[in-house]
Amino acid sequence: MAKHKKRVSPKQPSNVALNPDEQKKFEHDISEKRKQGGSTLKPGIIRLSHIPWGFFEHGIKDYFKQFGTVSRIRLSRSKKTGNSRGYAYIEFASEDVARIAAETMNNYLMFGKLLKCRFMDRVHPKLMKGANRKFRKPMSHIQDAKRHNKIKTEIQQTRSVRRFLGAYKKKMNKLEAQGINYELDGIEQLQDKAKSKMTDKKSDRKDAIPGDLVEESPKEMCSKIPLEVHTPKGTLQVLKEDSSDEEIAFKTPPFSIKSSKLDKRYKKGRRK
Repeated sequence: MAKHKKRVSPKQPSNVALNPDEQKKFEHDISEKRKQGGSTLKPGIIRLSHIPWGFFEHGIKDYFKQFGTVSRIRLSRSKKTGNSRGYAYIEFASEDVARIAAETMNNYLMFGKLLKCRFMDRVHPKLMKGANRKFRKPMSHIQDAKRHNKIKTEIQQTRSVRRFLGAYKKKMNKLEAQGINYELDGIEQLQDKAKSKMTDKKSDRKDAIPGDLVEESPKEMCSKIPLEVHTPKGTLQVLKEDSSDEEIAFKTPPFSIKSSKLDKRYKKGRRK
């Protein structure tokens, strides 16, 4: 049997003339200019947007090198996921070639998307920063997995349970308003567990109050309360309370703290 020879596509020239009949003359003029004063070609940059999924750096370079020499490509990617954002910047060795490529590829249909391509008249000095860099997927997903699988403390567990119960209550109220009665299995156990932990915290706070502070009069306690305390969150102004304020409920202003919430460390004015 006769062997079929593979068809080899002709190699595309590095610079393409507008008129195919004048390709040799165009290449000759370029070589003469390079011989006279080196490379006198001014580079040009185009912006390509509405890029379909899967058309990445290698594909863009292989496709656009049919117009001329592609020196740099920068595909915009997400720092968190590494996925393409749908637009890229392509730098050609010649400004004329860049204008031809922008005019030719504008409104070109590719994989169901209409490409938008325009020539960049003004270019920021850091526009092509990170171009031609080998793509590496960011490690944020590994850090997120470690943070999610990390063993939570008792305080973090109680907070997550309280957040879940709050969202669950809102959903149940919406369902009841629509005439739907629904309840999850085991929700009563979570509620009892959250209540027991809250009572334990309150009892611990009462036991932690020193005896000398309890026996003191309100005037003596107010005299010992500082005007401000320094915390990791910054300096907080102290709102002094007495027995007459028990029946009055008011919101704490920002960057302030009630005197009843001060512990022994803050009453000394500093953290140990």
